[in-house]
Amino acid sequence: MKFATGDYDGDGRDDIGVLDSYTSGTVRLMVFTGKPDGGFDEPVRGAELNGWQFDRVSVYSGDFDGDGRDQFAAWYDYADGHDALIGFDLDADGKFGNRRELLNAVDGWYSRYRMDIVTGDYNGDGRDDLATLYGYSDGRVKTITFTAKPDGTLGDALHSWEVPAGQWTFTRAHMVERYNSPLPLCPTVFGHGGYPTGPDAWKRDEVRQPNHPKGLAQQKSWGASGVEADLRLTKNGTKGVMWHNSTTRGLTGTKADVRDIWWATGADQLKGRTIDHGPFTGETVYTFREWLDSAKNQQMAAFVELKGENELSLLNADASIREAAWKEVIAPISERAATQKIMIYTLYDKLRPELVKRVEAAGLGATLTNHPRWIDAPTVRWEEPAPAASGHYATWQEKMDQYASPVTSVPMVTTWTKDFTSWLDRRCR
Repeated sequence: MKFATGDYDGDGRDDIGVLDSYTSGTVRLMVFTGKPDGGFDEPVRGAELNGWQFDRVSVYSGDFDGDGRDQFAAWYDYADGHDALIGFDLDADGKFGNRRELLNAVDGWYSRYRMDIVTGDYNGDGRDDLATLYGYSDGRVKTITFTAKPDGTLGDALHSWEVPAGQWTFTRAHMVERYNSPLPLCPTVFGHGGYPTGPDAWKRDEVRQPNHPKGLAQQKSWGASGVEADLRLTKNGTKGVMWHNSTTRGLTGTKADVRDIWWATGADQLKGRTIDHGPFTGETVYTFREWLDSAKNQQMAAFVELKGENELSLLNADASIREAAWKEVIAPISERAATQKIMIYTLYDKLRPELVKRVEAAGLGATLTNHPRWIDAPTVRWEEPAPAASGHYATWQEKMDQYASPVTSVPMVTTWTKDFTSWLDRRCR
């Protein structure tokens, strides 16, 4: 739903106008009229807008023709590049109807994502106007007004107060909105390193996972506030380490399963090995504790996946191995939970019940809740080179519409961190 308020029936009390998007794809208007006691009547459904895409609409209210009744107005950003403001009145049945176009902007006129729009009677003629703070690509910020004409349509753009390039940052400015609901708060973004899928995916792996300080710093530079990374255990659960592969592929030295080698003992030991290709060539493997400390130094939240291969030690028949392994998982979190945001999960069904039991027994139940939501389109998988992020845009918008909140920064995780934070511009505050 997208909301606006206004006195649509002219009784002196403001009502609530709603643009509602149904799972079937239908977009429909409805109104909750205000009652004398300050409550609201049952919703009355009105115009159904066939062919409209919910994510292309923003809603406003204003008495554009000065008749004492507000109109519910929808700004629609058409796919062909042009924009229009469509007004709706309450009809005799109390439904939104009487659709008419109040403003039509041709392709290339203004870009909706560069506009902060508000309504009000800015010239004092008794009719509400439409105004915008506009952020130009060259850095200028300007106010533009579309004043209402006697018939309720809006006139040509009136350019006025302007800030030269370099003095204001458009994304830091927010209009005080009298009528329409605000944009949601921007999500708390968690970054994830991409890994190819399909046969011999490891051959195409560029080792992009943020399992080390350099990876954490890169994710932060892209706008992430946290990262998702993988926790593995070396032989008999003796050391928790951050590494994405079940084997040492991508590292110097001979290939071996991580769970079959020691951390700092033997010819195949894991400690000291370095990444042998990709953007993080030369970076080494870090213990779970070292990695958590690096994340804290970067002021980043840690979202840890406990990998299924750890079953060998975590569910081992030998109690001494089992307890040592769980200590490598739980103790580093327990030592830091009071001063650091840490979350943990597993996709492995056999491990999940034991993980939950032990984490809760340690008084760390908060690490099992409020996890970031995965938002990438399942049909667009990571590959090398990475597919264009545009394949995710529709899904990202769907997830923002579904989960984003005007009062809470909802955590969301993506493999396309840099692209997602850029895409969020003007879609949240």
